[in-house]
Amino acid sequence: MLRRITFIIILFLFNSCTIFNAEQDTVSNIQFVKSLKKSTTSKSIAAIDSTLNINVNAEEKALLFFEKGKLLALLQKDKEAVIYFNKALTYFKAKNDKENIAKIYWHLGSEHAFLSDKVEALSFLLKAQELNVHKNKKLEANIYISLAHVQYLYKEYLESIAYSNEAAAIQEKEKDTIGLAATYNNLAVVYKNIGEFYEALNYNKKSLKLNVLLDDKSAIAKSYNNLGLVSEEIGNYVSAMNYYKKSIAINNEIGSVNTNPLKNLASLYFYVQKTEDAKEIYLAALAILKKHPNIKKQKDIYNELLRIAIKQKDFKNSLLYQKKSDSLYILEREKENEENLKLAENQYQLITKKNDLLKVKNTNRKNKFIFAIILLFLLFILVYRQVKNKNKKLKNEKERMFLEQKVLRSQMNPHFIFNALSAIQNSLLDNEPIKSASYLSRFAKLVRQNFDFIDKRKIILVEEIDALTNYLETQKMRYHDKFDYEINTFADIDVNTVEIPPLLLQPFVENAIEHGFKRINEIGKIAIKIYKKQNTICFEIIDNGVGFEKKTKDNRKHAIDIFLKRLELRGFGEEKSFDIRSSKQGTTVKFCLKL
Repeated sequence: MLRRITFIIILFLFNSCTIFNAEQDTVSNIQFVKSLKKSTTSKSIAAIDSTLNINVNAEEKALLFFEKGKLLALLQKDKEAVIYFNKALTYFKAKNDKENIAKIYWHLGSEHAFLSDKVEALSFLLKAQELNVHKNKKLEANIYISLAHVQYLYKEYLESIAYSNEAAAIQEKEKDTIGLAATYNNLAVVYKNIGEFYEALNYNKKSLKLNVLLDDKSAIAKSYNNLGLVSEEIGNYVSAMNYYKKSIAINNEIGSVNTNPLKNLASLYFYVQKTEDAKEIYLAALAILKKHPNIKKQKDIYNELLRIAIKQKDFKNSLLYQKKSDSLYILEREKENEENLKLAENQYQLITKKNDLLKVKNTNRKNKFIFAIILLFLLFILVYRQVKNKNKKLKNEKERMFLEQKVLRSQMNPHFIFNALSAIQNSLLDNEPIKSASYLSRFAKLVRQNFDFIDKRKIILVEEIDALTNYLETQKMRYHDKFDYEINTFADIDVNTVEIPPLLLQPFVENAIEHGFKRINEIGKIAIKIYKKQNTICFEIIDNGVGFEKKTKDNRKHAIDIFLKRLELRGFGEEKSFDIRSSKQGTTVKFCLKL
């Protein structure tokens, strides 16, 4: 009795928050968690977790799991949301509760769409549709909307339009003005993507009309922004600017932190050569984002400000904006890595708790004692192997990331950056602004490429060659053309499809430039050959530098150790193909990768 009273009190307090419920229905006869504002989402999750800590029954727990899944989805934590939806689904399947099963299938379909898993998304949505035929009209419309979203993500635009029209027909019949306004907006987006801009404009205006009737100022602002985008596509820049300004004015009125209209207006100003106006608008958007931090959006704006600074030949601000962008990029990657590690840790803890519970239950069944011991032993072996394999993979992944970061640091070390910037500065002092701008642009591209590559396992060969060319050109600038190079790719290699690990060739090129050419009097030469050999792609790096002693543990030998470890972690035995021959006449490096 005390447990029931405690549960009711917590639910009463919990219901004092407004909780978002996508289908606007209660999930059971227990009336709690009716609506949620985004500002209270985290508090609502905390309230659910507190409620789960008391001794609630199976039905209550399933409902709480369901609600937590929806809240996590609202926070765009899609992987975690799937976990809790599946927990709730287990109970509803056992009870054959078709209504809630259909709703969870719909949510699972929507989440898998955001996780770019089209097969799973369609599977769940079609199951939801099958269970809900002509029963819950609002849910039926939402299923069609999700199906339209899946098709849109995979660029099946005609199918997306068909499903959206199905949803709109139901919403019109049910007089669901809010849902219909959103569906019209979705149709406008799809038509814009297939180039039917006047049709997109028509649906945007329909959506705007409904949002005005609803007096939904946030939605009105979004509609004006969308109208601006479509007007821009058809070349009506004056109308586009006016729509963006209306959207910005409404967002300012309601205190919205949506910076999209500002970015769109600034982009249009830049396009029509109003660079100062564009800069002013971007800075206004940046001021909002500093109060309400969004790393990705801030990074994008700094990149746009960098473009403007380069165009205006404002080299001082160019370096500042590049530095800001790179710092935010690193923070973004670190945040993603932290979230992935946290998710992996939570999943591991869930598996451990599940197995501990199973062990307790089985040991209490005396009449199945022997079977329980055998089962637990087998489960232990399975979990042990899974955890061991997982830890090994995580260790290898960590080591791979560590090695790749070493490679990045070796290329973009402070000494290299300082010398490159000094060379650019000297060209400025020599009164060669065009040449300086070219050098700065190439150096900025090299920095961006390296940060782009560091979190990728593979890149296409043309990207590696482009990054290597930028590096070589930057070094040529530093050393005043004291060496030449050539990159020869055989005709039977498609550089746009072949994939290789990033930054493989650069350490050997760096060794030739930084060490091999130091003590020679002639012009340094580097020749890079890329060719196929059976089912492998092979690389040769040849230079006429002084070579090096294999016994010496210098930076070059250290770079080779890192390189061989990277090949070893790939698991194809590619490190065995590595061969380096060094003499006073030069150095030749050869290795092959499996295609």
